[in-house]
Amino acid sequence: MAELYVPDLNKLHPVGYRAIWIEKNENKLASKTLTGVYISYTRSGYKLFNPVTKRVLIRRDVWFRDDIFPLLIDILVLAVSTLLKRAVFEALNSLQGSN
Repeated sequence: MAELYVPDLNKLHPVGYRAIWIEKNENKLASKTLTGVYISYTRSGYKLFNPVTKRVLIRRDVWFRDDIFPLLIDILVLAVSTLLKRAVFEALNSLQGSN
């Protein structure tokens, strides 16, 4: 009979919050910390989403910022950029229409 796996509840954090981890880098002067979004906890570590590379990875040594919700910031930036693109597009169309 298979054993039931019960995760350690102290390792659980709110989904979608900022996670910070260290990546080894060959350049000694470059920043070694990366930030991403916490997705879930697995047996092998924390599952994280890196918005820069658009990849999901698993890391064990992670720090969490439970006071920062990066997905909300990304959604707001996307909404503002969409509105700006639409405004520029409409301005260019009005300029072309007046010529």
